[in-house]
Amino acid sequence: MSKLVDQSIIAFSKGETTEALEKAKLAGRNERAVSKQRENGGLAEAQNMDLTYSVLFNLAVQYELNELYTEGNWSK
Repeated sequence: MSKLVDQSIIAFSKGETTEALEKAKLAGRNERAVSKQRENGGLAEAQNMDLTYSVLFNLAVQYELNELYTEGNWSK
């Protein structure tokens, strides 16, 4: 997931805003899937909160930079 966050940031720095947002969304989906697996396996306390924060923060920033203020409901 951290690689996807890095790719998202790099894409945005190159002016590839759509690609940056897609990478951020993918990282968010992956983070949710891993969190769900941890919960199902009884390992919720093993969550890497720093990684979760960076994934979600990057996603929020990419939504803002793409001026998609109402599109942030990605938790569905």
